[in-house]
Amino acid sequence: GGCDYATNFPGFYSHVIFNRLGYNDFSLNEKIAFQKTFGGSLAGKRSVVLFKGTGLNVALDEYLHSVLNGVNAGLVVILTDDLEGESSPEIQDSRPIIDMYGGLWFEPYSNQNGYDISKIAFEVSEKLDIPVVIRLTNNYFRNNDSYKRTNMVGRSEELKIDRRNTKYISHWKPRYTNLQKKKENIQLFVESLYKCADKFESIIVGSTNRPDSQTKNSLRLYTYPLPHKIFADNNTKKSIKVYENGESYVFSKLLTIANNSKSIVRVKDKFKDDGTKWEKWDGDVKLFKALQKIDPSYVVADEGT
Repeated sequence: GGCDYATNFPGFYSHVIFNRLGYNDFSLNEKIAFQKTFGGSLAGKRSVVLFKGTGLNVALDEYLHSVLNGVNAGLVVILTDDLEGESSPEIQDSRPIIDMYGGLWFEPYSNQNGYDISKIAFEVSEKLDIPVVIRLTNNYFRNNDSYKRTNMVGRSEELKIDRRNTKYISHWKPRYTNLQKKKENIQLFVESLYKCADKFESIIVGSTNRPDSQTKNSLRLYTYPLPHKIFADNNTKKSIKVYENGESYVFSKLLTIANNSKSIVRVKDKFKDDGTKWEKWDGDVKLFKALQKIDPSYVVADEGT
């Protein structure tokens, strides 16, 4: 898609993607990573920042600021949401953050869909004047389906800083007014992505790969916010099953759109033990022996350090 600059704070596959992009500029934390990437965007470089879901908590001030004030060159956030505690001390569904200032998030449902989204993400970011978030969950990293590469999306000219543009220093009121216009444009863009208005019996959000979710009459959702028109056009009388990774975020939104219709049912994913055998790791034996000698009252550490 024309990425010029990238930063990362390691965690749950984010560093794997980062390494495959060919970069090695790791940051001290997610806040600094986002600041550097936002700076790259303002300087005219298409930029991407990668960290896991809980990392957005650390970078939240910078993220919301970029949504409100806008970008220059395209700014993309790759957010890896660990919903099964594979490599995180806690589980968090990051999607409620969208409800603060709005914005545009993608959640691809296949490798091809992920490839296509990544390719246009910078262009969409520039068009809508917002950072674009791509949310990847545990199920997405289990995908082994093939995808087809196409020609890279180039840019006709480098984006320069317009020093006469006051959008980054103007008063909060015009920025807030502009934010409402952005939300309208985002919704129009989302509506344009969903052409099919046929009847459907299930709604599959992102990479939900349960066998019983692959019904013939299913609708694939991969954007936040959700499209509205397609639900108004769907006249099915049957119960609609909703499959999503994480909390009942989409399900709750659909209840609002459909005026609390009892025909919409959330199908919860049950986490199943995959039979993994846990092994004792003694890499920090010397550290723990030293701590025993010191005998501190308590020790605070990150689970992954």
